[in-house]
Amino acid sequence: MSTLVEALEQRAAADKTETTDRRRDDRHKATYRPCCVISSDKVTMGLIRNFSIGGASIEVDADLRIGDTVSYFWEANSCISAKVVWRDGKACGLEHTDEVRKASKAFPSRSVRVPCKAEADCWIGGQRNTALVENISLGGMRVGGLPQLEAGALVTIEFCGLEFHSVQVRWFKDGRAGLRFANRMTREILAQLLLDERFALSNIDFSVETDADD
Repeated sequence: MSTLVEALEQRAAADKTETTDRRRDDRHKATYRPCCVISSDKVTMGLIRNFSIGGASIEVDADLRIGDTVSYFWEANSCISAKVVWRDGKACGLEHTDEVRKASKAFPSRSVRVPCKAEADCWIGGQRNTALVENISLGGMRVGGLPQLEAGALVTIEFCGLEFHSVQVRWFKDGRAGLRFANRMTREILAQLLLDERFALSNIDFSVETDADD
């Protein structure tokens, strides 16, 4: 009898080790990676605590219940559908309902970029220019429609009632520019921007590539 018990205990320990190792291989631990969570046609800023092929743990200030379906993204081509499987305060456990790429690139390694199609005023040398904001993040934005700019040039951006001074041009190509804010936005300010009508869900096109850094 003792031999059978020992065999079962060894098998259980092996299964536990195998499961732990598999979870370790699949799960990418994160430290507050920002994301956008879509639920009931509302976009809310969230924080990814950890991420795996099968699901994620996030913190979000939204009225979510177990069983609710949501989508979340950190770039235009990274939208993932999921189901809420547990809730503890602002923390939620998500089970992915989409097939998620197993490559490490599926994990958000940079700040969330919110795709949009909204106009902004760009002041260059005292002259106002109209630019089309293609995406915006905590640290900068990508815009189109500006005249030729040299990398390192400083501009002022007026967008959705906010003013960004000493914005630096990181790169310029074919009328498009990557801009870096002098001071990073807070998640709260970015969340406020998401409430603007120019960030309506109809303007978020998840087929747009955002491979250029802001």
